[in-house]
Amino acid sequence: MRTLWNKLDNVKRSGEGSLVTLKRILAFTLVELLVVIAIIGILIALLLPAVQAAREAARRMQCTNNMKQIGIALHAYHDVYQTFPAGATGTSDWGNYLGSHNWRLTILPYVEQTAIYSQIDQSMGVATRYLAPAVGGANSWPASCNKGILCDFAVPGFSCPSAEESPLTPIDNVTCEPGYTDNASKTSDGKAHGPSQRVDYVGIAGSHDDTLGRTTYQFKNGYMSTHGVLIVNEWKSTAALTDGTSNTFVIGEQSAKVKQSSTGLKTWLCANFNGAWHGIGKYKIGKRLSQQEPGTHTACLASGLTTVRYPINSTYVLAADLDGATQTTGSNTLFTSEHAGGAQFCLGDASVRFVSETIKFDTLKQLCVCDDGFVTEL
Repeated sequence: MRTLWNKLDNVKRSGEGSLVTLKRILAFTLVELLVVIAIIGILIALLLPAVQAAREAARRMQCTNNMKQIGIALHAYHDVYQTFPAGATGTSDWGNYLGSHNWRLTILPYVEQTAIYSQIDQSMGVATRYLAPAVGGANSWPASCNKGILCDFAVPGFSCPSAEESPLTPIDNVTCEPGYTDNASKTSDGKAHGPSQRVDYVGIAGSHDDTLGRTTYQFKNGYMSTHGVLIVNEWKSTAALTDGTSNTFVIGEQSAKVKQSSTGLKTWLCANFNGAWHGIGKYKIGKRLSQQEPGTHTACLASGLTTVRYPINSTYVLAADLDGATQTTGSNTLFTSEHAGGAQFCLGDASVRFVSETIKFDTLKQLCVCDDGFVTEL
């Protein structure tokens, strides 16, 4: 540039040159242009990771806030009823899942969704998986089924912003397919509906094996505990959290697909079977697991809950490697996260912690149990 200005100064002094000559002198050479482009490219390469990191930090903060609001909603419910909600309520009706729902539906009024909640007929099913079948066929839905209300509906705070896909992305066995049309004999509006929400946060029912060797119950796919906070057909108060509310996990994150390491294939294997709101099917209404007849719970399929059985962000080669976790119907679906290195958890005091995937598994199990006497602090 100094040489360029020297040339320009010489032109001015001598009075020589034309406008064309001046333009030629002021132009960049090809080498100079390439150098400028290279510098800009280097600056972009240096700044892009920082921008991406800042965006991920913002998404992780939003995920933390989502879980915090869920924790506050659980406590708001507790303030009204003196207990936390049941993790899932059960029904013996296999076809319609009548009256079966999980904690996510229960706390809707406490996450500013009273308008939707007030439309739901809780005596009817809230499963949103199936297309409308033939009248009277398997999995048929009664006229006042809630499917028309819950399809297309999503609570923004129930989905992690870092998740790979939209919370309304159709998933096999989880959400109803796009273009679902209610059969007029089964639902009231007869309109086409899109998929229901995939919720990225799961209630914690305890651990298998239990940290004290207590009974866990074999379901159709995996094992279900009753020593966490959100469990089947039972309502626990803060008094039941004898390990302390600040030492007990209540909600865990499921915002990433599970990877099959032998193929590289990644699949959504989250606790959303039959949709985000469904509870538990093939179950005796009103009974605790401990009150079930021997063997009757081996047909149960739960949604919205998990009993921890594997480390955070586990992968698998064969489905048998993660029994109870490689199907959406599983009782031991994994804690997963798109936030690198671990997953987020909401505790009994509504605080939220990011937990490393390298945490000792025994410690993780103890944190998922509310009454084993192991006071584990993070």
